[in-house]
Amino acid sequence: MEYFKKEVEVAGKKFIVESGKVARQAGGSCTVRIGETIVLVTAVSLKEPRVGIDFMPLTVDYRE
Repeated sequence: MEYFKKEVEVAGKKFIVESGKVARQAGGSCTVRIGETIVLVTAVSLKEPRVGIDFMPLTVDYRE
């Protein structure tokens, strides 16, 4: 995964999105920062769909 970084200013604070630096084993990942708050977002999927499932299951893990 190639490294990507984008910075913009929002409400007087730096808003930074970075990808390709952490969680490289995930299908996709990025960190999002604004001020002193940072969030790691990851996504993974199977290469083949599961038999008998006609929807996309979603799991959210939240840790503070």
